[in-house]
Amino acid sequence: MNIQTIIHQAQLRLTPSRQAILTYIKQTEKPVSIEEIKLYLQKNHYIFDDVTIYRTIHSFVQKDIVKQIDFHEGKFRYEIANLPHHHHIVCTGCGSIQDIEHCLKETAEQSIEKNTGYVISSHSLEFFGLCRKCKSKK
Repeated sequence: MNIQTIIHQAQLRLTPSRQAILTYIKQTEKPVSIEEIKLYLQKNHYIFDDVTIYRTIHSFVQKDIVKQIDFHEGKFRYEIANLPHHHHIVCTGCGSIQDIEHCLKETAEQSIEKNTGYVISSHSLEFFGLCRKCKSKK
């Protein structure tokens, strides 16, 4: 689905900032931070103030266009919300991020629901460690 359609279906006004920011998030293959979004915008000669960037991201999260992810690094990262269900593995050395397609969702959620009485609506599971490159440096 193209950027204009996504923004239109979310009942948001099509603005240059929304188009530029969503284009970048959609084309990246990993969750991106606000800082990375700002760098992309600067490199591509877009001039938006910080308030516009934060409001745009906030509206995308509220409209479920992007998903906010917390890797416990003191900042949030963002990725397209309608990607197939997946998790991430983050290198604690260099900060690289990879998607993990495998999920223990069915068995883990069923067991947790049975043991706690909760009805689980969603979950987040992230892994942290050293990538091959950083591991070989140690």
